Amino acid sequence: MRAAIINLALKEGYKVYECNISPQEMLRADELFLTNAIRGIQWVARYRSKRYFNATSKELIGLLNAGITR
Repeated sequence: MRAAIINLALKEGYKVYECNISPQEMLRADELFLTNAIRGIQWVARYRSKRYFNATSKELIGLLNAGITR
């Protein structure tokens, strides 16, 4: 699933970086989401006191689902 999401994001023009991130970087992020084979893309709504948007994860979920139904 991770590879499928990365390939989809690259195809759609997103910059993708695979790296370890620190808690401080997570607090500076605009959006966080997790992926796995069971849930697909899972948006992270909140980490500590920080709340996140979900525009990118919603778009990727829609693109992923559209690709499955074709």
